[in-house]
Amino acid sequence: MISPYQKVRIPVITGFVVSFLLFIVTNCTCNPDTDRKNESIPQLWITTDTVIGKEKKTDCRILYTENGDTIIRAGKIKYRGASSGKYPKHSMSLELENKNSLGKLPADKDWILNANYIDKTMMRHKLCFDLFREMNPHHIVASSTYIWVTENNASQGLYVLMEEIDKSKTGLNKKDPQAMLFKEPALFYRDSVPTNADSDFFHQKFPKPSKSDKTAYLSSFQQFLLKASEEDFSQQIHTWVDLDNIIDWHILLLFSNNQDGLLKNFYLYKLNSDTPFRIIPWDYDHSFGRDGDNTLNMLKRNIRCEDNLLLHRLMNNPKLNYKTLLFNRWKELRAKGTISLKNIQKHIRANELVIHNFRAANEKLWPTDDLKFYKDKNNYRQELKLIERYTQLRIAFLDDYLMQLSKPH
Repeated sequence: MISPYQKVRIPVITGFVVSFLLFIVTNCTCNPDTDRKNESIPQLWITTDTVIGKEKKTDCRILYTENGDTIIRAGKIKYRGASSGKYPKHSMSLELENKNSLGKLPADKDWILNANYIDKTMMRHKLCFDLFREMNPHHIVASSTYIWVTENNASQGLYVLMEEIDKSKTGLNKKDPQAMLFKEPALFYRDSVPTNADSDFFHQKFPKPSKSDKTAYLSSFQQFLLKASEEDFSQQIHTWVDLDNIIDWHILLLFSNNQDGLLKNFYLYKLNSDTPFRIIPWDYDHSFGRDGDNTLNMLKRNIRCEDNLLLHRLMNNPKLNYKTLLFNRWKELRAKGTISLKNIQKHIRANELVIHNFRAANEKLWPTDDLKFYKDKNNYRQELKLIERYTQLRIAFLDDYLMQLSKPH
């Protein structure tokens, strides 16, 4: 925790720095559950003069400490989350005035503080993101770590600190007219296309629509998915999407059983004129034995990949042999041990080493036996066992399902 005798690395910023540092040192009391020697988890204090809201970012001051070093920054912050906004612990978007590395992640201005309220393990997002990166190191996905957050001198508990997906993270060629990024575009709806003249249903993130509106380009992709003949689809789909990326995304959806991720909870990006679209997974608390509302779901409800227009056309095109490609990739990931109970347990142990001294303090702030939001009274250990049991069941199911799917009918 912060001590006036700690080494402080102070950048030259605005005039509030000295008074803010004195305020933190004087007023922030150490949490007895986290005030231990040799702790390495980063700590973040956020101070604002006004109430934090969801619509507009408010000015804030932050003090960040890790391994004895302290950084002070000005920034802007707001609460975030749609359905998760009903939970008492809020996720936040943080924008720093300058790029900084937090939690040993690459330096950036924009950060996500994910509350992970509904996930008692606080691992499902991170587990899925890390797994997708492990499938192929060229896949782009948010890096993440754990952090303890205090807001206006009130502990908010343990958070997952995540990179924000933007043009910097994706490495888009900003000068290329075909570089673009969308968040949850309404693109893969099979039976109906959401339309609203007053809203950007493709959710263009880069470039700014006011500078270069890419609606027409994405609409042409959508029309291709809806209307292309089977012959044209088999010959041209490679120009629209990176099939290796799509197959791994498909496998992640199947393995996690994330129905919520089929039509939303992803980013779609195109690096430049020479590359096709690729997917970045996002928001995976709906996974590994739980639905998004915390309902238990082992193998009771299986993801319906046919609901996704792109996956539907890929799986049903007679010339692409996509089902065999999907099964072969599954077998490859199984042979490498990427998709295995042992690997999932390895990731769980690695996360536990980071959070074990902070988890109990977080649960004091946010009890996990409140049945207003949780569907049962599973404790942390029981929930980890649930993930492991789900993994065993799901792998056995998919081994057989994908083999049967690949057979000629």
